[in-house]
Amino acid sequence: ASLGGTFKSPVVDVTPSMSFGHLLLAETTYQRSYGPSLRLDKRLSPRLSVFGTAGHQRQEYARTQVVPTADQKTGDQHSGGAGLNYALAQGLSLSVSYTHTLQGAREAFNAYQREALSVSMTKVLAQGRFAVLSLVPQLDSYRSADPSISPKRRRDYTYRANLSFGAPLGFISPSLNAFLMTLAYEYFHARSNIPNNAYTNNKVSASLTYRLDL
Repeated sequence: ASLGGTFKSPVVDVTPSMSFGHLLLAETTYQRSYGPSLRLDKRLSPRLSVFGTAGHQRQEYARTQVVPTADQKTGDQHSGGAGLNYALAQGLSLSVSYTHTLQGAREAFNAYQREALSVSMTKVLAQGRFAVLSLVPQLDSYRSADPSISPKRRRDYTYRANLSFGAPLGFISPSLNAFLMTLAYEYFHARSNIPNNAYTNNKVSASLTYRLDL
């Protein structure tokens, strides 16, 4: 759950927000998280805008039968980043951003530093339809080795690619134009110097959004 708002001014647009998350694993509380975030947006020209982000999140893990050592991951996450949006042509835009994250934990082998780059292309099609292609490579460098697994400090190289397509349901009936259907496919691949942490994941998702005009 998240709550926020945007305050617009001639100088910069400011968007503060607060979020809370509750994650269940095998029907048992696994993680609770909460914290504030801030985003600043500045338009430099009709085609170019820049933005900056900052956030803090408290992450509290609970032991479960599946993960009896989960509480060792409890800690604070700090992140900051910057990026730009550029209109390449009518209906076609490019977004590039960089984010630096520091993840704390009770045990140093669960704490890491993350460098992430995000590149996405958005194409607006006819009748309110759109397509988005995004690529996110990132590097996670852990603070120390986990002696129960390996004497080496863990380093993960991950790659995420996502393709999304959205369309209002007005093509079925004009009365459904306030509904937006989005379909997405995501490919995720992780390489690691610790073989236990290398894997590939494929995900297909769908969402239905209703726009309410007040």
